[in-house]
Amino acid sequence: MFDFSIISKWFHSLLTGFIPEWLAIGIECLIVLLFIIILYAILAIALIYLERKICAFFQCRIGPNRVGKWGLLQVFADVFKMLSKEIIKMRQSDKLLHDMAPFF
Repeated sequence: MFDFSIISKWFHSLLTGFIPEWLAIGIECLIVLLFIIILYAILAIALIYLERKICAFFQCRIGPNRVGKWGLLQVFADVFKMLSKEIIKMRQSDKLLHDMAPFF
């Protein structure tokens, strides 16, 4: 198994050569946090794809296969569709009643 402490010590010594140690530690923490967020995002994409394929199998369907090769880009198409939807607000309606309607 690879020892990541070698890379960590090298990167820490590289950063502390240019900036104060407290700032170097902060940057290292941000890099680790970014790595964890990217890892969870990739895991979420894979699990969403697997869920769709497994549900399609149970329902005797093909599942997502239209966007990208084997439907791998379906998650990104869904995100784009969700972000590009327009929020509709009525001009002459009761604002409070319009906003509270989904909850009752």
